[in-house]
Amino acid sequence: MLAGGGAAVRRRRRYTGTAPVQRPANSRCVAWSDGDAVNHVQGEKTVSRELLSVGLAGLVALSALGVSPPTRAENPTPYPDTVVTPTRHSYSALVERLDTAIQSNELGIVARASATLGAKSIGVEIPGNMVVMVFHPRYAVRMLAASVAAGIEAPIRFYITENDDGSATLTYRTPSSVFNPYENAELDAMAEELDASFARIAQQATAD
Repeated sequence: MLAGGGAAVRRRRRYTGTAPVQRPANSRCVAWSDGDAVNHVQGEKTVSRELLSVGLAGLVALSALGVSPPTRAENPTPYPDTVVTPTRHSYSALVERLDTAIQSNELGIVARASATLGAKSIGVEIPGNMVVMVFHPRYAVRMLAASVAAGIEAPIRFYITENDDGSATLTYRTPSSVFNPYENAELDAMAEELDASFARIAQQATAD
């Protein structure tokens, strides 16, 4: 909105014969390409610098007192029905156990994505981190017959992360939570079957 309440538009206004607007003596007019103008008060930059200086000084004072500025807390499970299972197994052991459990439940590993190996390729060492993408052609056919749009959700992922103590955690979102937003009865029936399979896989992979 411009001074006086007029709405900003993208075309040049026609001259209406009205008297020119009187500008304060301590301001200057900056014309935009659409013919409108705004008032730019001199000294504004100086005030902004002063406010910035005060803000920085406040942060320095808090730091000197050992007080940290407030930070936004992380939500590690932002999606509903996310299953997180800490284990006593090492990262490499959990990767192998998950592979075995997937095969025993007649599902397949479509692909893997390892941030650990990616980081290593650029000379950086990070804790074990891998996404394992799981599905099967028989479910792909059913899914696409029910909803082509839902195809973006497959394959469904297991996530393996290495903890500070050397153990590993397995995380996944239930298939029903992935497909429920489509509000499709055939997808819901398929997801219910996958829920049972994923639960068995997780239990077998993480059991002591």
